[in-house]
Amino acid sequence: MSLQRGSIGKRVLISTLVLSGVMMTTTVSAMADNGAVVGNSATPSLAKSTNVSAESSSGQVGTMSYTYQKGVYTLNSGEIDRYIFPWPWRFDHNVTGFEITGKIKLKGKAPSQMFDNLSNLKSITGMKNNIDTSEAVSLQTMFNNDPSLVSLDLSSFRTDKATNVDSMFSGDDELAMLDLSHFDTTNALFPDNVFGNKSNQGVNKLYQMTISSRITAGFLSSLPDTGHQWVAVGSGTAKNPQGKTYTYTEFIQNPIFDPNQPMTSETFVWKRDLGLELKSELNGAKTIYQGQHWDPKEAILSASSTDPVNPKDTYSNIDNVIVTDQDGNPVTQQGIDSWVPGDYQLTYKNGGVSKQLTLTIKQDQSALDVTKNKQLYQNQSFTDADMRHEIQKATDSAGKALEPTKVHYQIKDAAGTPVAIDDLTKQLGQYTVTFATDTLLSGETKTATMTIDVAKDQTSLKLKQPSQTITAGQSWQPIDDFDSATDATGKPVDFKDITVTATDEKGNPVKDLSTLHKTPGVYKVTYKSGNVTRALTLTVKKATAPVTPGGNFPSLTPPASSSSSSSSSSAVTPSQPTLPSQPADPQLPNYAGVKGSAVYAIKKIGLYRNPDFIKANRKLWYVNKPRIYRPMFVVTGYARSITGKLRYQVTDVNHQSKTAGMTGYITASRKYVRPVYYAAKHSQVTVISPKGLHAYQREDLTGKVTTYRQGTVLKVKGITKHNLTTRYQLTNGKYVTANRKLVTMGRHAHVTKLRAKTNINRYATVNLTRKNRAIKKGTVLKVHHYDYSRGHDYANRGTLRYRVAGGYVTGNSKYVQVYY
Repeated sequence: MSLQRGSIGKRVLISTLVLSGVMMTTTVSAMADNGAVVGNSATPSLAKSTNVSAESSSGQVGTMSYTYQKGVYTLNSGEIDRYIFPWPWRFDHNVTGFEITGKIKLKGKAPSQMFDNLSNLKSITGMKNNIDTSEAVSLQTMFNNDPSLVSLDLSSFRTDKATNVDSMFSGDDELAMLDLSHFDTTNALFPDNVFGNKSNQGVNKLYQMTISSRITAGFLSSLPDTGHQWVAVGSGTAKNPQGKTYTYTEFIQNPIFDPNQPMTSETFVWKRDLGLELKSELNGAKTIYQGQHWDPKEAILSASSTDPVNPKDTYSNIDNVIVTDQDGNPVTQQGIDSWVPGDYQLTYKNGGVSKQLTLTIKQDQSALDVTKNKQLYQNQSFTDADMRHEIQKATDSAGKALEPTKVHYQIKDAAGTPVAIDDLTKQLGQYTVTFATDTLLSGETKTATMTIDVAKDQTSLKLKQPSQTITAGQSWQPIDDFDSATDATGKPVDFKDITVTATDEKGNPVKDLSTLHKTPGVYKVTYKSGNVTRALTLTVKKATAPVTPGGNFPSLTPPASSSSSSSSSSAVTPSQPTLPSQPADPQLPNYAGVKGSAVYAIKKIGLYRNPDFIKANRKLWYVNKPRIYRPMFVVTGYARSITGKLRYQVTDVNHQSKTAGMTGYITASRKYVRPVYYAAKHSQVTVISPKGLHAYQREDLTGKVTTYRQGTVLKVKGITKHNLTTRYQLTNGKYVTANRKLVTMGRHAHVTKLRAKTNINRYATVNLTRKNRAIKKGTVLKVHHYDYSRGHDYANRGTLRYRVAGGYVTGNSKYVQVYY
């Protein structure tokens, strides 16, 4: 009879017990009201039980407490040291599971019938490492007649003392997986019916078993023959076994049985027919790029697993295919991610079927580089094309340039809000642009970021006047009306960076602005700097009859349109533009330099926009410089001021100066301007250039032969002309330039040494920067040559310096005494 959940009160129950296979009837004492077991300890024990409700209950067996809730028993830790009959849950068809939460020690015959006859029991969790059977002698019918139970993990059971394992799994119709990896049945006396009667109570669905080397053939003898062979899992998996195959007869003899060696175990499964095919288009090879996420199982076309006894039982086994490298190591997608470029041999296995694949990993050459920081200004035009221009490099995995459509970007403001490209410069602030490629061949997406700062635009443009009227032929250039300009950052902008266009009265563009002043009409001259434009209305009136002031002056001459350079050169001689010699003009004074010749300023002079030297027309001053750094110009034309004074139209050829290339007008007065080249022979000249003077084999100054140091006195044989320059031929036959900035006529003493009158410093540069030594008072130093600071700065005269070993020192007579 069965014992239902609930109190048994004070009644005496007569139970029919099966003890050691012998039918017997015994009187079992009932529990007292306080729950204590009353009766002879030699009799089977009953469980304490307290009825809570139809859905829940609790109680205790031995020292093990339990609770019941909605079909599941929870067994807590404790010890049971005697045979229990009946267990509180026996024959309870509502039980679906057990949860074991603590260590339970089962001694003697306590395990018998513990979980038997539970028709709806589907799972027992927590049994591993919690059920201790090391001192149990009987496991008889422990899981008997549980037809809904699918799997049992008894890997922690120790059964070497068990003598009775009869009918342990009999009637477990759905049992499919059983782990007996530590079972020892060498002491079991009658194990023949462990799995029941083969004819009607066999465990016919048990396809996976883990057995130990101490399980006897008698224990396995009741396992039914389903027609399957058994195969050891070995290095594979249950669904892709790689071990040896055994017949049913061989298997129930336990192929690993060996009671004389330390216990081992092996998992066996029913042998299935396994198939494997790789994708034909791969042709046995696959190429990827380093770092590419590639699952090696993507190469599998099909991998099947079929039960040979029941062919309808078939499924895809791709997930269980084993992939190894040439060394037999497992291959996974995560592993391939870290592989370096090279060729790798992969082996695919599904059971005994294997396929080969050569995997080639190439170097990933993908890249995405963009400008890191970009400065824009409010309302500045910035288009999609401008944004893409900031992409410095975009290549795919093979190193090929990506098409623009394969690179995308997103703009976000400081708050993370997306911003359209057309709205980017509308608001001040900082923006982040994230560039990203499409998915590359490597499977990766490259990204890069750029920071854009949108600042206030400080661009400005100012003209001297909005309109101007001139007479046809009167000198006028667009620069004449330009006053000032600043860029977006507020820095000054030179006129050369201003865009100037013009249209006539009909709106037609004027192609040549340099001739604008020659043709009568009304013109709109537009100046543009950044996004700021200003317009000048220029009215050109017809010229009246010309009047020549003073009677002997030439009419205004337009600037020469071109010039060429002299082939002469020396240690520091600027190259000289040259023009064909001009015919003598009786209206020019005989001292006037011809077009294409070079002149230099011997006093402070100004450069003007037109021949009328007033403050509004002045571009800049050239200060009075030492001879070796005097500002030099090439004459490109002539003009007269409104008062009739002769002017040179010139180009600044001081190539190491910020003024180089500027054009305008300077005085032609000999009080201020002289020819750069000597015109007459002198018997001796002295080198004054700090860098020395080159000497050449030919008068065109080719075939350099030597360099004369500053202070060298040269003897002159004669003077020759070369284009619009002159050369001195020395008595030794060599040629040198006759440039007054490099040589001076006569013999001149040269400072050879100096003595410090007080403590002074030596510097690395002529401008006395980067101090490199302190020199004590009284120290005598050898002088190599003299020079001047700020040599090419025409806003500063410069100061005398002496070049000594290791640098420069002051030339101030207050601090040094010089010797010749």
